[in-house]
Amino acid sequence: MKLYKFGLALAAASTLAMSTGCKRGYSNLDTNLDASDPSFYAAGTRWSLVINDSNKDNKTTTDDSQINDFRLRKYSDIDGNIEITITGTYDDLSSGFTRFNVDEVAGTNDVDENDTIAGIISAENQMVFLMPFEKDATSTQKTQILAFIRQGDCPSGNFSSGWMTLHSTSTADATDTSQAYFGLYNFKSDNNSVELTERRSLGLNEVTGTETISGAECANGIAFNDDNSHFFAPNSTALLHEKYDSETADRILLTFASDNIATAAELNESYVGLMYESSETGVSATSTISTTCSEGECSIRKQSNIATLSNSGAVIYQISLDMPTTDLPNGFITGTLTTETATGNLACAVDVNVQSTNEKQMVCIAQDPNNPVEIINFFFVSS
Repeated sequence: MKLYKFGLALAAASTLAMSTGCKRGYSNLDTNLDASDPSFYAAGTRWSLVINDSNKDNKTTTDDSQINDFRLRKYSDIDGNIEITITGTYDDLSSGFTRFNVDEVAGTNDVDENDTIAGIISAENQMVFLMPFEKDATSTQKTQILAFIRQGDCPSGNFSSGWMTLHSTSTADATDTSQAYFGLYNFKSDNNSVELTERRSLGLNEVTGTETISGAECANGIAFNDDNSHFFAPNSTALLHEKYDSETADRILLTFASDNIATAAELNESYVGLMYESSETGVSATSTISTTCSEGECSIRKQSNIATLSNSGAVIYQISLDMPTTDLPNGFITGTLTTETATGNLACAVDVNVQSTNEKQMVCIAQDPNNPVEIINFFFVSS
């Protein structure tokens, strides 16, 4: 199997509405974290996550010696002040999900001590995806799934991967064959700029032309200017936050390693994940889900209890992958997403051997079958 570097574009919006006071017991660094623990970035405006993963592979959560700590922060801007700090512990559940247990909070009333935040962590801590917990000024739950990449250094050379959209500009239309939703991502180290080529719409046709994104000076793994922010991670992974007229219209690109697989059977596995539906609002827009894939067919169910999965719930969507792939940028698979009454187009990127662990991850974007102007995103890790 040939390995390709693939990029997934996560277009994200993240606005801010929060208090500034500290809650009872807040101690800022009251965890067992140190400089050697894995650190992660997320865009919009800027988030940081640090986890103590000394027991990452131990699924036992009842023994105090197995406790893992985390610290989550949000900043006012790419180089701004800390506005939210959340600390606590996290449990790697036997189901495959990760549960973040909140102990102390500062800067927001949107999450309380003793609350939990659901998430998934890919093998070898390459990426972390968290369910949203913030609310806007009207106390409506924000819909953005937080996508974190491992903090890295500024790239020393060019690299190519791909891109896929999570949340796009306010004029986005998943039925418009002139609008690109995935393609190839080409980073130029001489000026830190990016060219998006071999672009595809969710009609699965090629969109002509190249999109060029301006570069900026890079330090400590972050490059930013007035137009965009770029976060870099190891293994050709990056987040690119393109700024438009408002945060809700911004786009974010995420790159990571992906495989060009030969047969759908390589994806045969049970997965847990997170789902974002752009047609929905508030808490209805994001869900914890599971699926089992067999020969390119994946049945998706919502999971309300992330500790104990149920296979008795209704199948909300069916993924059908087309194999073998033809006329696509390396690392992509296409297919359909269906309900009982409607069908939309879908594109996925997979890694069937994340960091040589034999664990799998799959990220997909699709037209909403019931409202094809809108998109649905899926983030899966093998369970």
